[in-house]
Amino acid sequence: ALAALNGRWPGVTVNVGVVRGGMRPNVVAEWAELEIDLRATTRADMEAAEAAIRAIASDSTLPDVTATLTRRVSWWPMEKTPATATLAKMAIELAGRLGFELADTSTGGASDANTTSDAGAPSLDGLGPVGGNGHAPTEYLELDSIVPRTTLLAALLLSVSREPSLRALSG
Repeated sequence: ALAALNGRWPGVTVNVGVVRGGMRPNVVAEWAELEIDLRATTRADMEAAEAAIRAIASDSTLPDVTATLTRRVSWWPMEKTPATATLAKMAIELAGRLGFELADTSTGGASDANTTSDAGAPSLDGLGPVGGNGHAPTEYLELDSIVPRTTLLAALLLSVSREPSLRALSG
């Protein structure tokens, strides 16, 4: 039922990434726990998907079985706003002037930018050094990307501070 929620709303993914329960393989488990990763591109879709998960949890098909849904960690999606689009366009143009390509994309992950964006501040994520395989033993950082990406951030801050219309984006 949880897997069937994937694709019900555009950009919503539901993944049961961890399953735990019981104490021995030859004993009926007294309890089980699922850790669910829910991601969405809009707050409305995330709220709808979470409501659907709660409905699934409350509708047990086995007698004497109950389920409780507990939110442990949550970030609202970083929705694209006109102000964020303006910042992204500026960052892409500055990167081009600095000699490298930058793209406006969405990853569905979570960062401090989700929090600042939810608070109404135009926010970008992913401006740091280039790397890959995040959260894995093979995670890496391309050292040659540190200076260009730091320069981009400095140029972006300077550009925003010099442009009155950009300073007012979050207003």
